[in-house]
Amino acid sequence: MRHPRRAGVLAVSALLLSPVLAHAALPPRATAPAFTAPALPTSWPAVPVGDRLQPYLAGQLAKGTTTPLRVMVSGQSTAAATAAARTSGLTIQQTWQSVGIVVAVGAPAQVRAVLAQPGVTYVEGDEALTYQLSTAHDATRSNQALATYKDDAGARVDGAGVSVAVIDSGIDGSHPFFRKDGKSKVVANLENVCSVATAPTDTCFVQEPVTNDTDTNSGGGHGTHVAGIVAGVETTTTRPRVSTLRGSAPGASLVGLSVGAGLSIINANSAMNWVVEHQAQPCKPATEQTGAPDPACPPIRVTTHSYGPAASQGGNSFDPNSATVRIQQMLVAKGVVPVWAAGNDGGDGSSAFTNPPAMDPTPGVLMVASYNDGGTGNRDNQLSSFSSRGNKDIVGSFPDISAPGDLITSSCRPYLSICATGLDPVDGPGAADIGTFNTISGTSMATPYIAGVVAQLFQVNPALTPAGVEQLLENNAYQFGAQTYVADDAARNPDHTTSFDRGHGLVDVAATLAAQQGLPAPGLPAPSCLPTSVQVVDPAGDASQVVLLDTPLPSQPSLDIREGYLQRDETTGMLTARIRVTDLAAGPPAGSVGEFFRFYFTRGSDPEVFLTANRRATGETFSLRQQGAITRALTNGSFDVATNEVVVSFSPDDYAAVLATAPALATGDRITVGQVLAQRDTSAATLTADTAAGSCPFVLGESTPVPSGSGASASPSPTASASASPFASASPSASASPSASASPEASSSPSPTSTATTEPSPSCSPKNEAVKKDKCKDKDGGRG
Repeated sequence: MRHPRRAGVLAVSALLLSPVLAHAALPPRATAPAFTAPALPTSWPAVPVGDRLQPYLAGQLAKGTTTPLRVMVSGQSTAAATAAARTSGLTIQQTWQSVGIVVAVGAPAQVRAVLAQPGVTYVEGDEALTYQLSTAHDATRSNQALATYKDDAGARVDGAGVSVAVIDSGIDGSHPFFRKDGKSKVVANLENVCSVATAPTDTCFVQEPVTNDTDTNSGGGHGTHVAGIVAGVETTTTRPRVSTLRGSAPGASLVGLSVGAGLSIINANSAMNWVVEHQAQPCKPATEQTGAPDPACPPIRVTTHSYGPAASQGGNSFDPNSATVRIQQMLVAKGVVPVWAAGNDGGDGSSAFTNPPAMDPTPGVLMVASYNDGGTGNRDNQLSSFSSRGNKDIVGSFPDISAPGDLITSSCRPYLSICATGLDPVDGPGAADIGTFNTISGTSMATPYIAGVVAQLFQVNPALTPAGVEQLLENNAYQFGAQTYVADDAARNPDHTTSFDRGHGLVDVAATLAAQQGLPAPGLPAPSCLPTSVQVVDPAGDASQVVLLDTPLPSQPSLDIREGYLQRDETTGMLTARIRVTDLAAGPPAGSVGEFFRFYFTRGSDPEVFLTANRRATGETFSLRQQGAITRALTNGSFDVATNEVVVSFSPDDYAAVLATAPALATGDRITVGQVLAQRDTSAATLTADTAAGSCPFVLGESTPVPSGSGASASPSPTASASASPFASASPSASASPSASASPEASSSPSPTSTATTEPSPSCSPKNEAVKKDKCKDKDGGRG
């Protein structure tokens, strides 16, 4: 989701990563097997009697109350916990068989008695919780990632095939943000009906059979808003402004677990236990969890928790014996990543105000701080003032990573209490979608963003462990600001640095997915897009040599992309693509197979096409191609050493010939430049390349890019007339002020002549066949 104030930054449309780089840069990676969870424990270590009482429950007992107390009794086994509760006279309400815990109620004296029973490890009270209340897809480079990377099946990386469990107030699955192909992305939507009843888990959580809406009045809209940040589909709002919104992982599935009318630790833990028992087959009973995954209801690999203690009471500490920790460690063992909100209590580092269960040092448990991009997509802004800080002296209390949490526009309903606090209602696409989106701030909003990124990682590699997910996210985070980052000695990621307030930094979705897939990360996006913007801007010195791993080669200026852009001669209609590098060589070095430049672009909903500029010992060739289809040889191209540019021109007729059924290019057409590639193959099993991803559009007849480098002098396009903003997603003038959104505190209350030809794939020369094997047979026809 992008808040309307982010109008100046383009939402890049879907495009495809160069198959040349995807196939030739690295040996093909075998399709990852499904994650295999280790055997789960059936017993837990003994705990001395003096260490069994939770501090919160001790405080309740010290008040001298005679009111019955609802508690969680953890045991060395389920049988031990059950026997202890019964012997003490407690009434058992729920049995969480998978984690050795029973929920029981009884008089204070009976609660005290259960502490001394054999096999008891911990006893906790039913502590009240509070919710930890568009999204900057440009700041996180999520737009680039979604537009660039593909999974092993060639699909975009949007979280498909992964379910995210949203443990919250519930989800309105009928909301337009969750509708795709006539169906709801909320594949299971359950509500807890066992606040006081005695029943097993499968009876306590009941599927909403009619409306697919489980959001509760008490948490009014919180869960629906959170779920939209995870997996809302691309949706265009209408009034009072037009904006294109989406979730972090718009292809992921959602499992809603409403904790019921009262947000308490027992109800929340009951939902976590449900995930332990239903993780593999979330749409089937606990007794039917074997067999192949259901594509319509995929396994849960992520849980999101946007709640925490109702009060920090001067500071928080990690409780390793708590039921929450026991359950989430079971989740991690099953390959599930729990993602927690850090909290909204601020702090200065003198005490830990972060969420206690999120401090769990188990690799794969994530705590998320809230980043404020200032409404611009800026990656160097600041942490949200409300985001809870850890204790500077206790690394284990630090957040793990930051994500956008300020002014997040997502799914809501105007009649729900928390949605109403946003004070920035926006109508959805349908005539009846009145006020169906609103803008709220908090770590509650940052947390589901990370949950969506985790789903993307599991899509490209289902065999990842939760620990591996954490490593990828943290090692590729963008360390913003002047804050000191220190060694992470809290057992989770000792080879990286972290900070007490922002963790390892701002999540970088593009860099994280690139690292997982063994590909270079795309270049940074232009900070804003205007009719004069160059479509691709890339930093210096990032060309890489690939054998098995990328090795920085700043000494390769002839392949070091700096800019890439389209221009049009308004008189002839000819379009010219220019790729400027730092220092273009006169020809490919001796011993190389050749150098190859690619310029990928898409007009609207047309298939993606790309221009090629190839030079070998036998000469130079230029072409316009559609992936896996028609190739059009071009005669108007050059490698201009004087301007350090690779230039290729084509005509509207060339474009029409390549796409066959597409209409001719016309004034006003919006073209998205997807990716620019510079590549050199050698006779050895190595490849040198640089890639840069596009970030700004080119609008025929409106855009006149102004290059910043030495190639700026030759411009075939006349000055474009003043035009409206080329952005389809938002209007800068319709931005909402920061005051139009509730604070997190408020949320707690409520080309010339050419001919068709077939060009051999340059990367599949005989010298490279031994390396690339069968991949060469469809080099430019497959997507990896």
